[in-house]
Amino acid sequence: MICLLLALFQNQYSVNAYFPADLWYDLYDGSLAFTSSGQWQTLKAPLEKINVHVRGGSIISTQHVAVTTVEA
Repeated sequence: MICLLLALFQNQYSVNAYFPADLWYDLYDGSLAFTSSGQWQTLKAPLEKINVHVRGGSIISTQHVAVTTVEA
């Protein structure tokens, strides 16, 4: 469900990644990142952010950290 094909080299601040045809969302804020028709995308790759995109229609369960199931 997540497409990630990246290679980052020294002093490089962008990467190329292939995304199959679909809508792709930013994992961190849920915003629509882009619509792909099955093509390579050039993504900015600053040191403080890892690019993670989620394919439209995917479900990713998340839960806050808890020590016990009662707290969860």
